[in-house]
Amino acid sequence: MVEDESNKPNFVRGLTKLDYLDQNEAPIHSILFNKKNINFFMLGEQTEFRVRTIMTKEPETIALLLTLSEFDCFWDIGSNIGIYSLLAASSGCNVISIEPSAANFYILMKNILINKFANILALPLGLSNHNGFQKWNPDIEIANADNQISQSGNINCGLTVRSIDSLVYDNGIQSPTHLKIDVDSIEKLILEGGQKILNSKKLRFIHVEVDESNNSHNEIIEFLKSFGFTNVVRRHPPYYDDYYYAPSFNYFFTRGE
Repeated sequence: MVEDESNKPNFVRGLTKLDYLDQNEAPIHSILFNKKNINFFMLGEQTEFRVRTIMTKEPETIALLLTLSEFDCFWDIGSNIGIYSLLAASSGCNVISIEPSAANFYILMKNILINKFANILALPLGLSNHNGFQKWNPDIEIANADNQISQSGNINCGLTVRSIDSLVYDNGIQSPTHLKIDVDSIEKLILEGGQKILNSKKLRFIHVEVDESNNSHNEIIEFLKSFGFTNVVRRHPPYYDDYYYAPSFNYFFTRGE
């Protein structure tokens, strides 16, 4: 049977259609959370891993998300494909989901759209202690988390960076009640860019994942204590006990009395 090409534009007539994978063939997997089914677009091995381990990888983070209410605003800095952003949004709270990786941001937006979450604002940005332009080494594999900001080397990728304070006070982004930071190495810079927000009593809870193989966690603790976040809880995800990322810990900060 000869395909009728009369209704096609001239520039495609006579051309053989190439093989490709229709994105609609990628499976959708559902997780029950907060009595709601949360759907995830499964494109690639790493997305499968992240979805499969939602409830087991960081149980202390899951416990935090279950405390959110519709009156909260949860900032997910370094949101990857939106695992925790989606779970947080199921509570009805507003979510600011920040992810600079183009590959991850694509899946993040797919996940937001297939769940029809109108309460998530996704920002394709990097965060730091200033506004400007930054060179960086993006990991182009979907759902990976090895993106590294750098000022040197043979880097052909640039990134727009903003500070937390600038997003809130210059652009009207909703101020957080809960701040989650998982960015692998520049946590302190991001916190330095949010000093007005850190002084705001509206911000009640900060969650930072840190690598204890360097001294950065002590600097973060002292820095946040200076803003009144003197209650510190340190948790070691069970997943890391026998794994390569053994020095990684979750730190949870709340204001002192």
